[in-house]
Amino acid sequence: MTASNRIYYLAKPGATQQEGPYSEQELYALYASRQLPVGSRLWTRGWSDWKPFERVFNWSSPQSIAPTAPPPLPSSSQPSFPTQPSMAPTPPPYPTQPGGPYSGYGQPNLVHSFVQCMKKYAVFSGRSTRQEYWSMSLAAFILFFVCGIGVGIVETDGNALGALLLLISVPGILALIIPYWAVVVRRLHDIGWSGFVAIGLFLLGCIEGLNVIAFILFIIIGCIDSQRGTNQYGPSEKYPS
Repeated sequence: MTASNRIYYLAKPGATQQEGPYSEQELYALYASRQLPVGSRLWTRGWSDWKPFERVFNWSSPQSIAPTAPPPLPSSSQPSFPTQPSMAPTPPPYPTQPGGPYSGYGQPNLVHSFVQCMKKYAVFSGRSTRQEYWSMSLAAFILFFVCGIGVGIVETDGNALGALLLLISVPGILALIIPYWAVVVRRLHDIGWSGFVAIGLFLLGCIEGLNVIAFILFIIIGCIDSQRGTNQYGPSEKYPS
């Protein structure tokens, strides 16, 4: 298969800006040097939307793309050259989806997911992916861990370090109460469960001896994959169609 004369724009997973334009040979060079990660998307003139590069090119071996051979010389004494467009084509808007600037070609990192959760501070409607749920859970765990260390230092030595750790962690824990339970409700929606289950989880966690069951249920909720398409709580951010 010979390389075409098309130029492509590239959207890598986790990136916020497109790259390009690239020729097919330049894209293959990125692929061969492992700089074209799985989940990258391409766009070129004539396409209505971005497409996964795995569906555009089948680069299973280095022989799958060959250099473009020049055309025969023109019979006229005056050589002719193909005209180039005066302006590069304008790609469609960068892929977006509800709740974040990414769509389909990879998930944002934990920091980005945590920021999205904080932007939806008290939003209990809609759906949230597993990554949003775990990013908020990780932040809460870190703050509780730091708070526990601070309490231990204060009770043991009573020095300023323990007080400093408490001063950092306690306001953070209080600030995360609402967005944490909001993302729990949205995660329940994402797997097709009612948000009222969160109330049962809260009450179960307050009962000594049963809080272990609540902890296991929280892990299960974070492990179940999103329902595809649209359910009664809205469209899926991970599987929009």
